[in-house]
Amino acid sequence: MGYVYKRSNGFFEIRYPISSDVVSYFPKPNGKSFKTHTIKSLGTRDQQETNKVVIDCAREIEGTFSFLRDGSISFSKRRTSFIRIPRLRHRQSLPNRQNH
Repeated sequence: MGYVYKRSNGFFEIRYPISSDVVSYFPKPNGKSFKTHTIKSLGTRDQQETNKVVIDCAREIEGTFSFLRDGSISFSKRRTSFIRIPRLRHRQSLPNRQNH
């Protein structure tokens, strides 16, 4: 996957681009603009383990974006809330999400 990078400490991370339709949920700490990517450590230095974990992590991030698109957060909280992507537990199985 093209979004995986190795940090200087040897751990792999995913730098996943934030979709333009949900970018307003991810303000920068200075409040003047919005983040363009979400960055998460994959918690491993092993390339093979990274290849297994990154797919679930990308699905989890996309699931968060989908949740935000569904409008589950009120508009008044939208601009003041900082959305955190939940931590991915290794080898965690994610339920298949069906579109309605």
